[in-house]
Amino acid sequence: MLSSRAKRFHLPLCFLLCLLISWAVWVPQALTKLSDPEAPIAGSSPANLLAVWAPALSAVLLLRLMKGRVGPRMLFTRCAIGESESNGGSSSFSTPPPSGS
Repeated sequence: MLSSRAKRFHLPLCFLLCLLISWAVWVPQALTKLSDPEAPIAGSSPANLLAVWAPALSAVLLLRLMKGRVGPRMLFTRCAIGESESNGGSSSFSTPPPSGS
């Protein structure tokens, strides 16, 4: 579990972790390309897939650290069931009604 100070700054921690994960993949590839311009960039590399999914991965990792094993389980359960079904059919991401003209 994280300390209360770390919990208070969970959003900056998420951004930092996301940058660290993605840059750990992309910076070495960029340095390789700079040192050898003829070197191909591995666009279909599994490491690139990790870098692309870094925001989701960092969010789930921080959720695990802050809430324990229950946090990711609750998140994935809500994703599987669907948020709109769990709160009576009204989605929290619905669009506002059109304004009257």
